[in-house]
Amino acid sequence: MATASKGGACQRAWRFTTALMRVICVTLLFVMFSYKVRDYIGAPVVSSTDLVPAPLPAITVCPASLNTTVHMQLFPDWWEGNVTTEEILQMSAIEADQLVASCATTDGTPCGSWQRRRVPPSGITCYTLPQRSDALQDEVATELLLELNVFGELTNGLTLYKVFLHAEKTPKTFYGGGLVSAYHLVRQGFMELVVTRSERVNVNKRQRPCDEDPDLDVNQCLLDCYSRAAFSAANCSVQWGADTAGLPPCRTLEEYDAARDSWRSGRPRCDCPRPCRQQQVTLNTHDAMPPGMSQTIQLQIRFDGLQMQVEERFAYSLVDLLVDLGGTLGLLLGYSLVHVVALGDQLVEWLTVYQQKRQTGDEVVKKVVGGQDDGVATMKKRMASSSGSELTIISP
Repeated sequence: MATASKGGACQRAWRFTTALMRVICVTLLFVMFSYKVRDYIGAPVVSSTDLVPAPLPAITVCPASLNTTVHMQLFPDWWEGNVTTEEILQMSAIEADQLVASCATTDGTPCGSWQRRRVPPSGITCYTLPQRSDALQDEVATELLLELNVFGELTNGLTLYKVFLHAEKTPKTFYGGGLVSAYHLVRQGFMELVVTRSERVNVNKRQRPCDEDPDLDVNQCLLDCYSRAAFSAANCSVQWGADTAGLPPCRTLEEYDAARDSWRSGRPRCDCPRPCRQQQVTLNTHDAMPPGMSQTIQLQIRFDGLQMQVEERFAYSLVDLLVDLGGTLGLLLGYSLVHVVALGDQLVEWLTVYQQKRQTGDEVVKKVVGGQDDGVATMKKRMASSSGSELTIISP
């Protein structure tokens, strides 16, 4: 008896221990599952760095101020409202062939055609050399020699031009704070500009989405946003390639100054999309000795043929999640995917048998209850017939 009781106690202790271990394993399974799923939802990323060929950035040349000669001649009429702001801006513009003396690469290839545009906040007419994607991969650097004519009518202190270098289609001329493209204030003489580019490729995350459109121009979105705010405050618009918000053009000098001041002081909230590809242009300037006496401003622009590209990718993908979940399930419960499928089939079979037994039990109960009801009805009929016969016997 003592041995049997001792063996039963050991068996109960072992069952309790195995049950406790199973509970612990299931608990750890759910805890580890929750951590892995949280990591997957958080969408962590890792970055890789590489050197890739870089296209030549766009170049925009802007005069430092309006044509002072035209401005002074028409200023009285503009003040009195006889000449509109649009007419002043048109007559103050300088043609590209008058502005740019020459532009060519080191082998003498012309730069190409310049595109005309107006830029805020003054509405000065500028010229843009579009971005070139045919950069030579075999060369370490590419050089351009840009010569600009000297106009006394454009003199603004010691500055004659602003030369912007940008990776986007349009330059950020002035948006306040750091929202401005890399530029150089051009004075008389000879300067060397060294341009480097970098690119960051972001992943499109749910927590921080970005636009994967390669033709997305965020600068145009900012231009429209700032322009609408400035034009609404001044109650008139200036034609510089932005959304006019349906407002009439500014005619008088007072309206023009109001629109320009509103642009400079305004800080609107712009819901512009964040591009997945963010490019940055860095500009370093160096004084250089001119190759000879010249009556033009010479800029030797050197482009690095390679750029640093930082590309993000997801560090924890769906495949990684499934692998971790399968490993955890096998470690704690000893199950694989095949065992999980078999367990599911067995569970479905159990539920089917249980449902059939339940339906069979309901039918048996109905038959028993129905039989009792039939017996009661038969008894009532017999009693009724018996009472009827007795009345028949008693009646004369």
